[in-house]
Amino acid sequence: MADAHKVTVVQGRGTFVGGASVDLEGTPYTGQSLVPATGSYVKSLPGPELGGRVITGEDALRLDHVPAKVVVRGGGFIGVEGRGPTGRARREHRTGIR
Repeated sequence: MADAHKVTVVQGRGTFVGGASVDLEGTPYTGQSLVPATGSYVKSLPGPELGGRVITGEDALRLDHVPAKVVVRGGGFIGVEGRGPTGRARREHRTGIR
C-alpha cells in the first residue's frame, strides 16, 4: 500500500530539523508530509497484576471472542478504538482515563 501511494518508509532515530525535514541517524529526509510513527509499549499500572482476566491491549487484540464485559484502564488507542468491537457486539465497555 505504501508503494502505491509513493510513500517512503524508513526506520531509525530521528530529529525534525525544519518544517518539512527530518534527520534520521545522519541522513536527511525532506517531504511534503512527514509522519513519525513513534511506537508504543505496554506500561503496567499500579493495581491488579497482569495475568488471568487482567490483560494488556496487545493481549486483547489476540482474543478469539468478545468478552461480555470490558473495563479499560487508560485512554490510549486500545481504550478508545477497542470500543468498536464490544459496542457492535452489544457488550458493556467502560473506559477509565488516567
